[in-house]
Amino acid sequence: MSAHDRVISGKAWEDFCDSLKAAGQTILRPETPETEIDRAEGFRYLSRLARAGLEMMVEFSDVDFPVFYALSHETIKIGSDNPDNTYRNCIISGDRDYRVTGTRGTAPLMTFGTKAERYAIDGTQASTGELDSNFMEIASDGSFEIILSATKKPGNWLPMAADSSMLIVRETHFDRKEEIPAQMTIECLNGPAKPTPLSAAVFDTRLKSTAAFRDLMVQLEGTENRIAVERMRFNEAAQTFNTARNRFPTVVMAGMFGRRFAEKAYFKAQDGAAAAPQVHF
Repeated sequence: MSAHDRVISGKAWEDFCDSLKAAGQTILRPETPETEIDRAEGFRYLSRLARAGLEMMVEFSDVDFPVFYALSHETIKIGSDNPDNTYRNCIISGDRDYRVTGTRGTAPLMTFGTKAERYAIDGTQASTGELDSNFMEIASDGSFEIILSATKKPGNWLPMAADSSMLIVRETHFDRKEEIPAQMTIECLNGPAKPTPLSAAVFDTRLKSTAAFRDLMVQLEGTENRIAVERMRFNEAAQTFNTARNRFPTVVMAGMFGRRFAEKAYFKAQDGAAAAPQVHF
């Protein structure tokens, strides 16, 4: 069925709703807590992921007419965002040039980074360019201009690669009440003069991308939770074995068999394993 027929018939929307329903089964897995708050928060988190995906993939995904939006904020959480940061995201394309203009504000730290989604290649989101405001040319009134492009430009230049698809701005605060937030806008320098009307093919693709983003986030959260559950089960089994082994007279018999009946070591993560994988959008 063509994208035109999928949208006209409602099949595209039905598939999206079916995928959202299927994603809810993650919250209903047998090993997940059945308490009222866990289930309610679980479904709320899923609703937030759906909203984040729709904003990123449907509302703000035009690379010719880019707009800054916040993928992580007070009511949308993607993994473990930094509460001291203000995040701005923007969908871009590596074959365009862009200009960001704005005023610096007074937050101590502000960084700009272009990213390339290379999950199908090596499972990562690669950094294709970084720029720190502390090393930028900024006017005395706080105004600045940044050019994003694949080829080097004079002034404040933020590199891109052919597959760059995301701009992320991080503004780090020490005291939000006292600091003045930065203001900025972005424009494409070599795109069409007017936006193209939304087509069935584009909308169908964007809905599928929304579902894929949401499912990826659900899988990442679900994998982390399943690892935690299995780690807990392993340590409980090890504790049960060690308790039984160390009781008299079992401990005497265990000593006769040496290492074969030695105490079981508890699971211990390797150094650095506690650091969460960096997934940026």
